Amino acid sequence: MLASWVMQAGFSPPSVSVAVAPTRDLLAAIDRGVPFVVNVLGESQRGLLSRFGKPLNPGEDPFAGLDTLRTPGGTATLAAAAGWIECRGTSRAAAGDHVVVVAEVVGGDSGSAGAPLVHVRKNGLRY
Repeated sequence: MLASWVMQAGFSPPSVSVAVAPTRDLLAAIDRGVPFVVNVLGESQRGLLSRFGKPLNPGEDPFAGLDTLRTPGGTATLAAAAGWIECRGTSRAAAGDHVVVVAEVVGGDSGSAGAPLVHVRKNGLRY
């Protein structure tokens, strides 16, 4: 899935906040304590925005056809990402039409895709 936003939430312990639509399967997994990875896409990976931006059909594998690797914690990540951040959710709060998850960073690495992709919307009223 594509996070609506990701930003630093704390230094000690290192943590990030991630906005997740309440209908995403990922949110239920986070609530069960399943670790997750934030993949940082590279400029050359802009095409993946649409792939991960749409909801999945039941049983659909979002990583089908993509090279993945396992983090030291065992979570899947994109092999060609510009970087990844492995996280464990610690709290959540409803925020309009999204849920903001605060997560402790438990691992991470820079990848091979070069400069990270920065996506700036023309306005904040729609996707």
